[in-house]
Amino acid sequence: MKTTKKGFLLGLVGALLLLTGVVQAADRMAPPPAGQRPQMAPMEKMQMAPLCPDMVVTEIRYEIVQQYPDAPQPMAKVRVTAIARNLGKAPFPFSGKLLLFGDAQKLGEQSFGTVPVNGEVKVAHELKWVVGSSVGQFFMGKIVYDPAVFKNKYEQDCDFNNNEKKRSTQDLNGMISSKTVEMKLPPAGVIKQPQPRPLDDAQKAK
Repeated sequence: MKTTKKGFLLGLVGALLLLTGVVQAADRMAPPPAGQRPQMAPMEKMQMAPLCPDMVVTEIRYEIVQQYPDAPQPMAKVRVTAIARNLGKAPFPFSGKLLLFGDAQKLGEQSFGTVPVNGEVKVAHELKWVVGSSVGQFFMGKIVYDPAVFKNKYEQDCDFNNNEKKRSTQDLNGMISSKTVEMKLPPAGVIKQPQPRPLDDAQKAK
């Protein structure tokens, strides 16, 4: 009779342990409440970090190539450059294009293949820009891929949310206006002295 009771108690303890394990497993598998992200241990985060390239449009660069100081309005020949960089962790082979737009008009493109980590891709366009009359609100660089090239887009690019960047043309207008004023000013410290008028014949006779 004692053996039977002991076996019964052992069986009861085992059942409780099994039930506790099932409950804990269910808690781990249950989805988190709405608006709350699941918490991961540091090691799990490291294991889940994707090892893939991340092409990012990092800059829209403005450069003044030539000034026109005698133009009736501030005007210059400018170079607009879109720059993309691989800020990811791998140079996996992939192919895409870096496009440069002026508002909705495509101004240029540069195809690229494998880009090493921290490697750059650039596309530039030169144009004459008149402050106050040239049409355009922004320039934009954009990375695009051919969907037929890859099955899993994250093998090509870890983050598709940073593949586009805009810059206002107001920045360009300010650069040209300040440069034009600077070029029309005389050099600092130079004072133009009045030149004496030549004597006429009557003054020479005296």
